[in-house]
Amino acid sequence: MIVPRDYSTIRAALTRANAGDRVLVNPGTYRESGLALPEGVVLAGNGATAAEVVIDGQGAGRILSCENYARTSEIRNLTFTGGHADGETLHDASGGAILFNNAAVVVTNCVFHDNSATRNGGAVWVFESAPTFSACVFTGNAAGGGGGGMDCTLYGSPSLQNCRFEGNSADWGAGLSCRDYSSPVVMSTVFVDNVTSGNRGYGGGAFSDLDSKPMFFACTFTGNEARYGGAMANFADSGATLVRCTVVGNRGLWRGAGVYSSNATPAISATIVAFHEGAGIYSGGTYGPQLYQSNLFGNTGGNWVGAAAPQGMGDSNLSRDPLFCVNGDPGAVAFNLQDTSPCHPDSNGGLTLGAWPAGCGSPLPSTLTLNAGWDGPQAQLSWSLPDGLGIVPQFRLTGARTATPELSWEVAYTSDGNGQYAAVDPAATLQGQGPFTFRLYAAFAGGEWTLMAQATLDFEPDLPGVSQVVAAPNPFNPATSVRFNLGRAQRVRINVYDIDGRVVARLADREFPAGTSSVSWAGRADNGRELASGTYLILVESPGRQVTTKVTLLK
Repeated sequence: MIVPRDYSTIRAALTRANAGDRVLVNPGTYRESGLALPEGVVLAGNGATAAEVVIDGQGAGRILSCENYARTSEIRNLTFTGGHADGETLHDASGGAILFNNAAVVVTNCVFHDNSATRNGGAVWVFESAPTFSACVFTGNAAGGGGGGMDCTLYGSPSLQNCRFEGNSADWGAGLSCRDYSSPVVMSTVFVDNVTSGNRGYGGGAFSDLDSKPMFFACTFTGNEARYGGAMANFADSGATLVRCTVVGNRGLWRGAGVYSSNATPAISATIVAFHEGAGIYSGGTYGPQLYQSNLFGNTGGNWVGAAAPQGMGDSNLSRDPLFCVNGDPGAVAFNLQDTSPCHPDSNGGLTLGAWPAGCGSPLPSTLTLNAGWDGPQAQLSWSLPDGLGIVPQFRLTGARTATPELSWEVAYTSDGNGQYAAVDPAATLQGQGPFTFRLYAAFAGGEWTLMAQATLDFEPDLPGVSQVVAAPNPFNPATSVRFNLGRAQRVRINVYDIDGRVVARLADREFPAGTSSVSWAGRADNGRELASGTYLILVESPGRQVTTKVTLLK
């Protein structure tokens, strides 16, 4: 189902879509709101980037609702803007762009900008749901209550990987708000320049209270501002977990420029908290944060002071200049470590402190991707831990016919002990006709199972050669990941060309396994030279087939 070829509007296509259908939207701007995504349906932009397919709500109402699903839906490669949620109830007045209510949805490579809600979730409201977000951007969204970019309420526990929250505003949790037993898992995500507004002013980057337990791995908080907790605020028996995060240069106008807690117990490990105007860590109430193998430095209100003071006396915690690399682009967010940094893995038993790796110019750790392909009648699946994640979760892998997700089965897997995982599932083809969907769940620190990634296989691959080439994020700075699918293991060559047809970077020329693979490009030529802003073509070639995708490098 293609819009506008088959249906003139997105609404018309969604109204007629059933589980298993794909609604593909051709490039253009579609001025629509009040849409409902049926369960089991894929809604995807049919352009090269999310910027090419825009759904503009024009302030007329919420753009899209996803409610009461038994089957997983997908949203890909779209821009949502101009959505506005208003009304008498929390349901009606939350989630300007998208509302998730008791729904499982996978959201990939989407942009949410300039959406609003009078209550919570300027862009996205997650209520009793666990959607998955990958390579998504939230910018310029606003909420009168909590969660300018996203609000999670009442067991709202999404997973987010390689996302960005920038320039959002709300009364609390300008970037992300977590309330009422909500426990998002957030990996390799950047929170920058989010600012609270209103009377409370809690948590510029993120906020949690009422027994919420968000978990942040390899995340960056910088330039965020609030009255309490420039980067993050924790209240009321909540407790965020920060592992290998970089918390730098946030502003707390009253207390806690970095992480603020009041009767809450955030757990902070392998994390850098540095260069704040005020205390990097502030705690009120009868109990407070726990810090392990972390570095507090250059905070004008003191480093290991207050509730953190007793924890700064041991051997594992530091107070030394982290020695970040000099950033050549003043507008970019990057906190790579110099080789002589005390946060370098060589100085910490192989563990990197902070989200960014040692080596100037290296990108953030990759996301968790489930690779899937056929080997005869058997499904082969694999995944790996993102580099330097700092914690090893428990995993659970399931398979199901896409048409009957409730009849799932467990898939056994093996680990090599070095962060690489693999599974072979002979059961899939015994269950009937495909396609088949495999889902990878993770449990961190004994918590609940969280959907981290999924992959779908037809009974036989559509094409033996390369297909499904996607670069995300796009536009990008400093790095993008080029993903592609192979029907069988084969040699693949990946080159980057400028608009004059010259090869500027050679990314790969080797054999890749069947299924989904990816390579990264940091916007540099083969000799390491930083390339100028502009448009580049990435050519992915396998025997007998080649696919080109366009990317834009922004400086």
